[in-house]
Amino acid sequence: MIPIFKSGKKSLPNNYRPISLLPILSKVLEKILNYQIRDYLEINDLIASRQFGFRSGTSTDQILTQLVNKIRSLMSKPESKFVTLSALDIRKAFDCVNHEILVSKLVANFNFQSDASNLIKNYLFSREQAMKVNGCISKCSQIKTGVPQGSVLGPLLFIMFINDLMELKNCYLYADDCLLVTSGENPDISTKLMEKSIHQASSWYSENCLVLNSDKTDVMTISNNQNTKPPDLKFNNLTFKQSNKIKYLGVILDNQLNFKPHTSKIKQKLYPIVTNFQRNRKFLTPSLATLWYIGLIRSNLEYSSPVLFTTNDYVKKEFLKIENRCLKIIDFESPKENTRKTHNIPALTLRFENLYLLMFYKIVNNLVPVIDSSLLPAKIHQRSSTC
Repeated sequence: MIPIFKSGKKSLPNNYRPISLLPILSKVLEKILNYQIRDYLEINDLIASRQFGFRSGTSTDQILTQLVNKIRSLMSKPESKFVTLSALDIRKAFDCVNHEILVSKLVANFNFQSDASNLIKNYLFSREQAMKVNGCISKCSQIKTGVPQGSVLGPLLFIMFINDLMELKNCYLYADDCLLVTSGENPDISTKLMEKSIHQASSWYSENCLVLNSDKTDVMTISNNQNTKPPDLKFNNLTFKQSNKIKYLGVILDNQLNFKPHTSKIKQKLYPIVTNFQRNRKFLTPSLATLWYIGLIRSNLEYSSPVLFTTNDYVKKEFLKIENRCLKIIDFESPKENTRKTHNIPALTLRFENLYLLMFYKIVNNLVPVIDSSLLPAKIHQRSSTC
């Protein structure tokens, strides 16, 4: 096992992710099992449609876009003008999966036969690990909890373990990243419902030997009425103040849902990259400069583009400014449209539109989970339900 740094202080062991180094033959066998179990789960529709993590064809773009559409739909109704979001964090989620509980869920919730459940039990139980740091290897110790990170089968087992958390109807998951959504005609109702939802989620975590990380729990209320201040949320003798923004799956959601804080964060992140790009452009051929832009800059601009495509023009204008600057860096002597044609660089807005339409195509054709089919147009909803 090798520790991989995540974030924070490098001197703290908790800021490292333990990645298992497994034999090649083991991974081949895992892959065979993974295919068989995934087919079984998908054919029998056993994974909740509000779980988007570690599923074939899904992405963070899809859950973010559908969630934003869901929130906007709620805000348009008189009985749910105020929408409260809470992003929950599980402490060491993958490392704390209880093996006995997992195996029992495979039988009770997924109808695994005894041979199949015993195979998974044999895969998980009696494993040992040693840590390698700076060439030094520790003594072996037995692994009593958790699914191996870095394995093929681990992510699938985890989403099966956490699947019954979806009994909370307002819970949306990308792997272990949980977002709770409540709404009401005033902020007091929405916040009270959120308090109840967090208590229910916390009880589920406790029953399944997981720990809710209250230090990383963020709460925010979205509404069109910015003059009404939502109340703070109380949980286990703690008080959570309402934020103006929360971060979920790399996107900053703000209480006006205009994505201006997210845009500012992207601009702040890309400024040193673009400056470095301009400084080193003279050492690059045009083709390498194009690869630099596509790989290091445009990839950041395109992340969550289906969400941004449906918002106001401010985001697109700001991102286009960055793109236009990069086009000038690639070729100072040519107009930006000539640079696009010469180096085959489609306009960013066109890329946004194509990615959005691709995602919508997948939703219509039942290629990805749909969190709320009522948000689809009537004809499309009827067609997708009969496919």
